Amino acid sequence: MKITPKTTLIKILARGLRYLPLPEFVGQQVMIQSVDTVADDIRCALSGIFPEECNLLTEAGILEGMMAKYNFLDLTFSAPPYLLESQYQSGISLLKDLGFIRKPSEVEEDDDDFEGFNEGFIMNLLTDIAKDLSKNITVLRLFLTTEPPPQEEINWEIDLPPEYLPRLFIIKDACIANAGSVWFHQYFYL
Repeated sequence: MKITPKTTLIKILARGLRYLPLPEFVGQQVMIQSVDTVADDIRCALSGIFPEECNLLTEAGILEGMMAKYNFLDLTFSAPPYLLESQYQSGISLLKDLGFIRKPSEVEEDDDDFEGFNEGFIMNLLTDIAKDLSKNITVLRLFLTTEPPPQEEINWEIDLPPEYLPRLFIIKDACIANAGSVWFHQYFYL
């Protein structure tokens, strides 16, 4: 196998990335009362399984935009490192599961048109994850969805309507990892 900057990064990530799925969180319902109470609402709904030491890192403005534009919450909490000391996943299979590397047979035909762009983009993404690993962080990630409110027309504004909250959200995915961008391919949005 030829050693390239990409294969070097993949080896670093395969050895260094740690990922612990939290299936006990999936399907849990959380009533979000307000943008300001998101962390407390989650702690209350998940009492007994949510680590007290975790603090919400996602900014209020970002939360509001996610809810207004997409009807979901993609949350990052700081987490103590001991939560990721055992039972975690790592290696090439994890990178494949998270969508960071693909077999040639999985590459779509349309990808050929953007091969140079994709290669540069992938290298930047892999480099960003490697930078996350060098920060020696541990994060708890939650992805929650909700039903969109009935609307007569598309809301192109990112302002959250006052009647939007309180609203019931359901946790669709949860994990602890040592890189904040582990879900880049799982839940890509702008």
